[in-house]
Amino acid sequence: MRRLCVVMGALGVLLLAGGPAYAVPPFRLSAQVVDEVGALDGRTAEVEAALERLRADTGTQLFVVFVPSFDGAEGDEWAAATAELSQLGRNDALLAVAVEDRAYGFLRPGTSSLSREQLGDLAAAEVEPQFAEEEWAAGVVAFAGLLRQGETAAADAGEVASDGGSGGVGPLLVLGAIAVVGGGAYLVSRSRRNRGDAVSAPGRQPERDPYEGTPTDELRGRAGEALLELDEAVKTSQLDLDFARSQYGEDAVAGFGTALAQARADLGRAFAVRQQLDDDTGGRGTGPDEPATRRMLAEILALTDAADARLDEQSAAFQQLRDLERTAPEVLAALEPRIAALRGRLPQEEQRLAGLRSRFSGQAVAAVADNGTEAAARLDAAEQEVREVREALAAGRSGDAVGDIRAAEDAVAQTGTLLDAVGRLASDLDAAAGRVAAARAETEQDLAEARARVAGGDRSGLEPQIARAEAALAAADEALRPADGTPGDPLAALRQLEDAEAALEQTLAAARDAETRTRRAAAALDQALLTARSTVAAATDFVDTRRGAVGPDARTRLAEAQRHLAAAVDLGAADPAAGRAAGPARAEPGAGRRRPVELRLRRLRAGESRRLRRRVPARRGGPGQPGARRHPARRRPVPRRVRGRRSRRRRVRGPVRRGFLRWPRRWRLLRWPGGRRTVLSGRAAGPGNCRWPVGR
Repeated sequence: MRRLCVVMGALGVLLLAGGPAYAVPPFRLSAQVVDEVGALDGRTAEVEAALERLRADTGTQLFVVFVPSFDGAEGDEWAAATAELSQLGRNDALLAVAVEDRAYGFLRPGTSSLSREQLGDLAAAEVEPQFAEEEWAAGVVAFAGLLRQGETAAADAGEVASDGGSGGVGPLLVLGAIAVVGGGAYLVSRSRRNRGDAVSAPGRQPERDPYEGTPTDELRGRAGEALLELDEAVKTSQLDLDFARSQYGEDAVAGFGTALAQARADLGRAFAVRQQLDDDTGGRGTGPDEPATRRMLAEILALTDAADARLDEQSAAFQQLRDLERTAPEVLAALEPRIAALRGRLPQEEQRLAGLRSRFSGQAVAAVADNGTEAAARLDAAEQEVREVREALAAGRSGDAVGDIRAAEDAVAQTGTLLDAVGRLASDLDAAAGRVAAARAETEQDLAEARARVAGGDRSGLEPQIARAEAALAAADEALRPADGTPGDPLAALRQLEDAEAALEQTLAAARDAETRTRRAAAALDQALLTARSTVAAATDFVDTRRGAVGPDARTRLAEAQRHLAAAVDLGAADPAAGRAAGPARAEPGAGRRRPVELRLRRLRAGESRRLRRRVPARRGGPGQPGARRHPARRRPVPRRVRGRRSRRRRVRGPVRRGFLRWPRRWRLLRWPGGRRTVLSGRAAGPGNCRWPVGR
């Protein structure tokens, strides 16, 4: 079963917005497989096995290179130039992929019986769908399979012709038919996705563009900003609702919960439209796709506006319910025991984390590696806020205490998320370790069945799938028991076994009876849900605790992964096969971009650590009072509409809404030195944005 790698990986799916691609000019290859972006992370063995099988069967040596960008050149031109610089021979082929450009090119071997057009049509049908899902390794394996099948068919045709029969053209005609059908299927798929763009129904007037005159690029930016704002508002409103529920009970907040659920549903639909936009047009409103792009962007804005209006309708009533300025002492009294309880949990979770590090690989625990440090920092921030609330209340400044209470609530919520994640990952790793042996046994059983069918003369295309399954099995063994003797990663091993099973499942399913298919599908769904839940949960935790680092693209991928996971759970109870097709295979975003994301994460954490160590003056410092260490969560970003020279405090014109709550005009915002954005603080404010981010 394929995993839809449209979102992010080893943290479970870290969901950070990617930076601009850097261009790579053609260069001389230093190895048969060159991966400059980490696209094959964890699956290099699978690719190398497919390349070796191609060389052994046909004598063709396929070179593979992954780069971020083709430096503005066409894929085939870039591949040809690289092949020339590398002095590739007549029996050599080259497949070049630009991951950020989402483009590829190839150079076929001079001995190939397939024309450039035939191989291109076959690649469009077999390779492009894999690359479109960021299944880079599977795409390379598929391309190697095309070359091998083409050469094998040509050899078979030559043998028949040498016997004097006229049927020697049969295999080539079959290949031609495959090329036509494959290319046709791809074109039909594209035309279905873009249906309605070029032709309108008879007598139907085209819909008026509500944003006529607004450039598409600007409209796209507005849609992304609206998604980001609404996602922040929904997350913050949920936090507000949770605290209000614990304070006043379920009945008092029932109406707010309904409004929030409706807003979250609108947000989910908006994210789904954004995902469809990325899938159909790559996010570029050019050429014939621009009308469709604008319609989808307008739909996103309509959905976000509707959700925003629902939250606004509840804002006044919710503020009246909580009235933090009046209830500050009661809220403070409820916060202090929660902080104490979390402080008591901290050593236990640190000990649990140390145990995970000793039992599993660094990659396996990467998602929670810094959670102890992060949780301690947030608890320090919460305690600092509580002290300032007490000072404000003692001085009769209850209005000033409101912002400190909200910051303390945010820090407490994020601390709980970080500590809970350690225990959840421990459970996931233990569960995965317990399932690896059974999953491997089933995969080996499938592999033996496939080999027996091939030995019996089966020509249904099992050989490439066998090679892929064998490579995935080898990768699973390496993930579970690394050659250097270090601890393994059972979740990664389980994912590799999923790949091995997926390689054989479709072909073998037809030969099995219905009862066997249902049993195997249920077992595979259960296994896939474990890995999918783990990665999606880790991604969600990352977004919830580091929102300032996550943009709309990454949030879109996470929302799509959550949608597929929910669909798998809903459908899987009645139809395991439908559940597998709907969800877990698509619920692990970003594995194909795992390594670049991890590098960005390390840089992000390093920057955050430096900020945590930085000392800044205390807000109420003075003669004889030392500067206090200030947590980034206390540095509140200023919306861009606030103008004038820099100062520590600015007034906001008009109320500021953050979730259900609105801030009074007298509330003043703090600006940290240089206006920097931090991991713990919210995102950079956009034009006209006056919303508070969670974690300020």
